Amino acid sequence: MMREKVDSELLSIWLELFDMLDLLVSVIDDDYNIVKANRKMEETFGEVLGRKCYEIFHSSDSPPPYCQVKALSEGKEVGEVFEESLGRWIRVKVREVEVGGKRRFLHIVEDITGTKYLEHELTKQRAISAEIFENARSIILAFDEHEKIVFSNRMARDAGISVQTFDELLNLVSDKNGMLKFCEKLKREGVAELTVSIADRKVWWIGSKIELNSEEIFVLIGNDVTEAERIKRELRESEEKYRTLVETMEDVVFTLDGEGKFTFVSKRFEDSIGYGTELLGKPFLAIVPPEYREIVKRGFEDVNGRTLITLEFVKKDGSRIPVEVSITNLHDAVNGRIGVARDISERVKMERRIEERTELLRLINRILRHDISNDLSVIAGAVDLLRSSQPERKEILEAIDSAVRRSFDLIKRMGELENLTLANGLRDVEVHEIAKEVLEAFKVEYGVDGEVTGECKAMADDALKSVFNNLIRNAIIHGKTERIEIIVGKNDDFCEIKVKDFGTGIPAEIRNSIFEEGFAYGESGKTGLGLYIVRKVIERYGGSVEVEENTPNGTVFILKIPSA
Repeated sequence: MMREKVDSELLSIWLELFDMLDLLVSVIDDDYNIVKANRKMEETFGEVLGRKCYEIFHSSDSPPPYCQVKALSEGKEVGEVFEESLGRWIRVKVREVEVGGKRRFLHIVEDITGTKYLEHELTKQRAISAEIFENARSIILAFDEHEKIVFSNRMARDAGISVQTFDELLNLVSDKNGMLKFCEKLKREGVAELTVSIADRKVWWIGSKIELNSEEIFVLIGNDVTEAERIKRELRESEEKYRTLVETMEDVVFTLDGEGKFTFVSKRFEDSIGYGTELLGKPFLAIVPPEYREIVKRGFEDVNGRTLITLEFVKKDGSRIPVEVSITNLHDAVNGRIGVARDISERVKMERRIEERTELLRLINRILRHDISNDLSVIAGAVDLLRSSQPERKEILEAIDSAVRRSFDLIKRMGELENLTLANGLRDVEVHEIAKEVLEAFKVEYGVDGEVTGECKAMADDALKSVFNNLIRNAIIHGKTERIEIIVGKNDDFCEIKVKDFGTGIPAEIRNSIFEEGFAYGESGKTGLGLYIVRKVIERYGGSVEVEENTPNGTVFILKIPSA
């Protein structure tokens, strides 16, 4: 090992020069003591003269195995190392010198953490790039200026393109002349593309010229479009099939863009309302009368699925046509909507005729109930007079009076059934308030005891009074109860109402039949319509009704109505 003699003056010059460098420079004696240090050392570690170098650089009480001073003495070289105590990568250079007849070590430390990080990132990026190219779903080939293949990925090998030269690749393609022109253009212009069959597959090639290490490399990226071509062909056939289907449908078919403007109208559209392709680009609301436009706007606000709207279209001649329009999103409302409109003129006419006939039947029903009620009132009055004047005819008069009461009850039930047909829509109702109102009336009329507990809002109408009226009346008249309990509460999305009585109860063998139209039981059974009306009303609300035995005696009717 050569030891360079350096006098003190030269060493001082060296240290002054080292002060100008961004390096950690120090002079170390045989016992690892720092005897000289540059400005960078002092700025980094503070006062270092006289301290052991391994304390400064390694935070240890003895030289570590990778100490460069120690390695130099043993004829070894450590070079670069990650110093854990500093948390940095360092490169260490040590040179043995003789100063004033004494052996010293010129110790130079360079922080290479940034360089190491860049090297690591470059290695990682190269690995990632290689992994991406190797496992890409596209065929990737590269050849050099001498048309030698310098890279091919797994997809190329899987496709049977295991070639060493461009000529070998040329032998695999169906259109050699096209491939040659593609290669010439790539070399001349730097980019080129071509679709050509290769190894029984149709491949779309994109070529790009790059420079690597001062050499031109030609990269070919091939995408297998065999499946895409098949899908495009099938899509064209499907479009033709569905276009034929749309054009032969009786219903009108149209599409709208995200702004609600027509992008397609079927031929049937022109046949129905007189407008054809002249509607394209115009808003849907252009053929909607003003009074329906707000309904349409609200319907279009539902972007989650299918919207069904009943409205009218204004025909080209100014007349109107009633239609039922079903609107569905095309993927999402931004992309537009597809609509199917059906002419419901005949249905509207029939509904109008049905409504007229229904109204006539209601009128007849009201007239009959009114006139029969008047006649029954006369008969009831006559029976009362005869009871006092002809007591010997008591039995026949009681039979007449019973028949009159049954007739009055039947008229009342017919009125309740008529109310079912007159329902105009459901609204929020306080179930417990209606139950209390009906129960209080029976307390006054029959002297029964009872209470309503709990509360709930349901979607119902005035017919709910008829439900409570029928259940309570049946419990008193047929069940002979002296007490009624009504418990109201919410169960999930339903109002659950329990109507309890404590009378004779309903025999188990007839519980499944009591809600049938016309079913009557026992001597007190009359029209058989009361519980049938209860079931029909609750079902119209979208609910259900069940009956259970009460303990120890009596009956429990359980009603479930959608809550508000």
